[in-house]
Amino acid sequence: MNKRFSTLMVAFMAMGSVLTSAWAQNHDADAAGRVVAAKDLVPGRAYYIATEATTGQLKTTDNFLSISKGNEADPVLTVGNVAVSTQGQLPKAGLETAGDKALWFVTKEAGTNHLSFTNVAGVKLGFAVDGTNAATASAVKVTKFQIVDNALKAVGVSDEAKNYLQIGAATSLSLEAASSSANIAFFEAYDKEVQLNDLVDAEGNGFSLNFAEPLAGDSIFAKVTAVAVTHSSTNTDVYPAAMAASDGTKFYLMTEGTAPDGGFVIGGDADRVAAFDNAKFIVLTATRATGDQFANPANGYRYAVMTGKDLATELKKSNSSIAAGNAQFTASTSANQDGYILTQTGVKVSSEADNATVWVDKVNGFVASNIVDVHKSPVVIEAGKGTAVVVKDLVKGKMVVNVLVEKDDEERNFVSALGLGDADGNVAVIENRKEANLTLPAGQWLMSVAAGNKIDLINLQNPSKKEEGVALYATKNPGEYTVKNSGALNGKLIRFSAIVNPDLYNGYLNLDDKALAGKTFKLSAEAELLGMDVVAYLKANGAQVGVTQLEEEATEWSIEKMTEGVTAAHSATDTLYIKATYKSYDAEGALKEHKNEVIGIAFGYKLTAVGAEAATSGLTGWTLGATPSTILFKQVAADKYAMVAKTNQPVTVDDLNSVQQYAQIGDAGVLAGVSGGQPFSSASQFVLTEVEPAPSIEAAAKHVTFKVNGLNYIAMDKNFNGVVANETSELKAATMEDFTFWIDSVYADAVTPNFFISKGGMMMCNAQFVLDTIAAAEGNFDITTEEAEVMQEACKVNGQNRIKFVEATRWANSDSLIIAGDTAIVNDFLFSIVEAEEGGYLLKNGANYVGSIGNQLVMTTKELAISVEVDGAGAPTANEGIATSEVKVIAGEGNLTIAGAQGKKVVISNILGQVVANTVIASDNAVIAAPEGVVVVAVEGEAAVKAIVK
Repeated sequence: MNKRFSTLMVAFMAMGSVLTSAWAQNHDADAAGRVVAAKDLVPGRAYYIATEATTGQLKTTDNFLSISKGNEADPVLTVGNVAVSTQGQLPKAGLETAGDKALWFVTKEAGTNHLSFTNVAGVKLGFAVDGTNAATASAVKVTKFQIVDNALKAVGVSDEAKNYLQIGAATSLSLEAASSSANIAFFEAYDKEVQLNDLVDAEGNGFSLNFAEPLAGDSIFAKVTAVAVTHSSTNTDVYPAAMAASDGTKFYLMTEGTAPDGGFVIGGDADRVAAFDNAKFIVLTATRATGDQFANPANGYRYAVMTGKDLATELKKSNSSIAAGNAQFTASTSANQDGYILTQTGVKVSSEADNATVWVDKVNGFVASNIVDVHKSPVVIEAGKGTAVVVKDLVKGKMVVNVLVEKDDEERNFVSALGLGDADGNVAVIENRKEANLTLPAGQWLMSVAAGNKIDLINLQNPSKKEEGVALYATKNPGEYTVKNSGALNGKLIRFSAIVNPDLYNGYLNLDDKALAGKTFKLSAEAELLGMDVVAYLKANGAQVGVTQLEEEATEWSIEKMTEGVTAAHSATDTLYIKATYKSYDAEGALKEHKNEVIGIAFGYKLTAVGAEAATSGLTGWTLGATPSTILFKQVAADKYAMVAKTNQPVTVDDLNSVQQYAQIGDAGVLAGVSGGQPFSSASQFVLTEVEPAPSIEAAAKHVTFKVNGLNYIAMDKNFNGVVANETSELKAATMEDFTFWIDSVYADAVTPNFFISKGGMMMCNAQFVLDTIAAAEGNFDITTEEAEVMQEACKVNGQNRIKFVEATRWANSDSLIIAGDTAIVNDFLFSIVEAEEGGYLLKNGANYVGSIGNQLVMTTKELAISVEVDGAGAPTANEGIATSEVKVIAGEGNLTIAGAQGKKVVISNILGQVVANTVIASDNAVIAAPEGVVVVAVEGEAAVKAIVK
């Protein structure tokens, strides 16, 4: 259904008085034709419930069950008398008093014969346990009924002697004994005819009528216009008066042509007549859809397209096999199904089926007429601007996709995505698609063919999570679809991004033997300890695993991959095979079912603490679940994993999404399983760091230059980009000061220290930090997609990330930064300066190195990295010690006293890296003026120190 019309329907269903008049149709108002035996109630359909009507003949004294308030929190069940103008007729209006609701939907409890009745306002028919009529929803405890003969018997009331529903006089609703209770009458709900003006207003001048599945002959309904046809009362010999459809609900379905304002007027003005003659309309023919014969003579006839002129000519014939009604339609909304029912009256298809009333329906795979029977369910046709996408053309083979979703502003801004979004890992549209983890299985979906020309989307991380029954409709933009279903995508505009050859190991850590043999690793995670966000490293401590903020205290872990059958101590379930059953079409168009196909693999690992006692050396020996044997690493972000404790018992993907399996660094700084009731989002996100010594410059704070090829230097340009420049370059002054940076060691005691590299308050970083900031701003709609694209382009050179400089300062003496007023630990700012194999040094950030493209610094591979000379830095130290200095720095009021540094160069900088003094010490006990606050003192040949000037 068109999105706008769906909105109208929701509003329509919610109105307090809609049932007063809107549901009654002109045709088939006879109550006897609408009566349904209790045993024949169909779950999912809607009925009126009334006192017994003898042979379905309503009397003026009969009462209908309704509800006097539409507020679910305060419903009042009641009954109301209906003024029936003609005995035996369901009323065309005034079904119940204003504001009442008398339409009841039936649901059946699975595996039982219990029925429940729910009002259009969402209130269930029910009683308190003692059998009294409930005044409020909270008091309703008994809502289930059994059909006994033609009465409703309440299930679960305490007084079993009085448990039959009885509808009495006004406001009288009670449970009575079987002998005294009246039988109940059920009447099919009416459908609502749609006024032509409302239909055209809702659907527009041209729209599609889409069937739930591809049918022979449905193509002529792909684009139609509903138009009125009136008669001028002249030329009835050419245009029979019966061709007029001007009662406000009847219309023609035009497939080609242009209708004048107000529709066609035939038999009068020549121009209007010509427009009608040349237009093409859908007409029910006298040709059977198949050669079969049917029980009813009016069903099974095909639809075709005729011009207005040909239609008029055919109707003039004395022996014509069709009538004017064959070209005229009414559209009804259904109380029982979502969509339109197309009905035709006065249809002629043969001599024995004149003046019939039929539906547009499915007959033996064809779009064809079907005789109207109120107890049947016709094909409900969805109307929309797009044409239903034929799933057969879309889902071929194994299709794995990201599902991108348009922001709800009609700007085709696909900044959202389908993922496992909420705290419990359920299907949701996530506004910032980066957070939907599109590169991980949580944001990846396997397409499966569903019933009725629809698809199911199965999540690759957890196949039990699905977006089911997705109906797709084409838009004017290729590859984009509007969605109709009852899930998270309902009413959304989406597009699919195919994932080519999805990795079976994607989403779980997969380390081979080469990556593990002879190596050790440290495990760290961001955690909140003592009210501060810090990086915490796992530290084995006796019978438990604690944490430390000092990397040098972190425990090193050896890791062994536990695959199927490796040892007798570990079961075959150490390898988890994630499986799903789905359907797709093959190259020949045949539907295939793929049963329990492996769509993902997760390996278990045994972690052993190096140097810990054997009895407590295995990480799984601590409290991570019920007797865990191995650990699975589930990826939750780039290079971050949740640790899942895996038992010796077989597990399923569902088990891995339970609340007891994940590892978490708790408030007490101890590793434990996520406590009961907490969602997966409470799990800690761990980083695995391989412990691999690398020769590095000494861990110190000082001013240095990075010389490239003996002639050029690393510098920062006016746009805060990292560049390779020399004294002829267009910098601020092109002096050595432009090439001088302040480096400050981070994790100084690590095997390979890192550094913050800054100049004038601007700190060097991998442009990925800037890209992530831009993406977050785009995801929060602070900037437009166009603005984001321009900014993102400025962060790249030939598709590689630049070196950027961002305003940031080191927070106190910690390894954190202050960025835009917030304290953060940002890996993109951490650079190691390690010895190159051919001499000199390489600048490294994470797994990437600093290289150069056209004198623009970028992040690249080790092979393409540039080698630099670091002037002002000591020789590589690796694990070597540093001699104790005899130089002393003593802070005073407004000055510093430096002893033991005669003849040496001294550079004093403030915390932002700005130089406040640069001189050669003339005496053995020199006093130098310095500003108040924290300063950094770098003495030639010595490690830099910090001092606080009063």
